[in-house]
Parts: sequence; structure tokens; C-alpha cells
Amino acid sequence: MATYPNLYTRLVANTHEPENAQACWRWKCRCDQWGYGLLNLWVPMLGKIATVKAHIALFIVVEAAPKNANEFWLAFLELRHSGLEIDHLCVKSSCANPDHLELVTPSENCKRRDARRRLRKWH
Repeated sequence: MATYPNLYTRLVANTHEPENAQACWRWKCRCDQWGYGLLNLWVPMLGKIATVKAHIALFIVVEAAPKNANEFWLAFLELRHSGLEIDHLCVKSSCANPDHLELVTPSENCKRRDARRRLRKWH
């Protein structure tokens, strides 16, 4: 098993290297049935491994800059209890590029999803 100096390095190492800075960072490890990347992370305060979606993990690492797994977990819980969701601006569930992620309300996320679906119907 590879060892990484920090969670950000681990997350980036598990994405396909983009050809340019604006490209999607496609998760290349385990994904759920909807294509969202999954990350297993040992959380000492829980005393067990927690599974987190990769794009959420990268968003937290970039935005909250946690120093360890316990701080990451607390930031994850804060995000989960905020009532906000992360929208993939690129519309690719396997993408973990923080520049393609935006924190929005569930209502806004649904509006955007529905608008994208309507656009696909017409193209």
C-alpha cells in the first residue's frame, strides 16, 4: 500500500492526470453505482474506517485545510450538517477537480440538474 505525505497528495494521486489545468480529475479507484469516487479513510476519533466520496474529500481538503484525519472528519460533519451540497459544474460524477465543484443549496443543485436534463433533451 502506498504512503502519502498528506490527504491532498493521496487524493490527487488517485485521479487520472489531467492534460491541462481546466480538465476533470477523474477518480480512478472504486466508485459507487452512480460513478462517484469513493475514498476509505481511517478516522482515529471514530476508531474505524469511514468511506467518503472523493470529490467531497477534495473539496474539504482544499477549503478547510484539515491538519489530520480527525480535523477532516469534523469538517466533513460540518459540511454534511450545513444542509448544503456540492454541485459538479462539469456534470461528471467521477470528477474530483476542486475547481469544478461548488457548494450550493439542495434547491439550487436540483434546479441545475433539471436544467441540464432539459438541455440534453434538446440536443
